[in-house]
Amino acid sequence: TYFAKRMSKLLHITCELYDEEYGREDDAERSTDHTLIDRQAWMEITPEFFQKVRNDPRVQKMFDELDLDDDTQFNLFETLDADNSGTIDLEELCSGIRKLRGEACRSD
Repeated sequence: TYFAKRMSKLLHITCELYDEEYGREDDAERSTDHTLIDRQAWMEITPEFFQKVRNDPRVQKMFDELDLDDDTQFNLFETLDADNSGTIDLEELCSGIRKLRGEACRSD
């Protein structure tokens, strides 16, 4: 589906940027070769890192394609941090964006 493909791409971009930001030399287990399920166990996204993700042109384009308006994008981290922990994980990222989009479109 369209939404699933967009979310998969978003997750891969997020992981790529995470590896660039935090490096892989310190922990060989945290490589891009690991599945998203593996990463779910340890990858936490801070507000600062999420801003970096949001500023990536590929992500900006994707948010536009997913019809996330500017107002929604502005406070997106706070909206996605459902448990108010100060960080989000990959599940919160995906489920939050799905909820923000509301009812799935026929093309999804």
